[in-house]
Parts: sequence; structure tokens; C-alpha cells
Amino acid sequence: MNTLQNNFTDTYLKLPNYKTVSGKKVLRTFTNGKIQFISFNTIIMQRVNDVVTVDSYYWDYSKTTTLYLSYLLNMNKSEIAKAIENNTILTGNLNR
Repeated sequence: MNTLQNNFTDTYLKLPNYKTVSGKKVLRTFTNGKIQFISFNTIIMQRVNDVVTVDSYYWDYSKTTTLYLSYLLNMNKSEIAKAIENNTILTGNLNR
């Protein structure tokens, strides 16, 4: 498991179910080995078999979404973008 995956697991398991400033829930779901970060009923990120994928459109859709994703991945926005660029984090349409 690489450093990103270790950080992700450690951070994710500590991440509480947040509420946004407006009171909406920021959900985490665990299903059959798949971990998802869902915000506003939209899948932002998922991890399956230690592979992290972010939705190519929504991963940086809002400042709040990026804030929670950054906390979850233990990376800032520019580090996430660089990880996407070098394929450490994959992108795809997670909301088909």
C-alpha cells in the first residue's frame, strides 16, 4: 500500500459524518469493500481495492466539497490535481 493509500485509510476512518454550514450531511458509505465520499447526493470520490478515483467533474465543484475531499485525502487541492495528473488518483464519471 502506498503512502496515499495509508493516509487515506487512516484519515477516512477518523472522518466523522460531517454537516455543512447549511446543515446538509456529508456522507461516507462503505459497501462491499467500496468506500465513497458523497456530498449533495453526488459521488465525489470512491476507493475500491486501494484505487482512489474522483469524479472528473465534481471533485472540485465547490470550495466546501474540495475542503472535505482535501481533508479526506490528506492533500491540498493542488496536490490532488498533481496526483490526478500523474495518475496516482484516477478520474472518471462516478455519477452515471
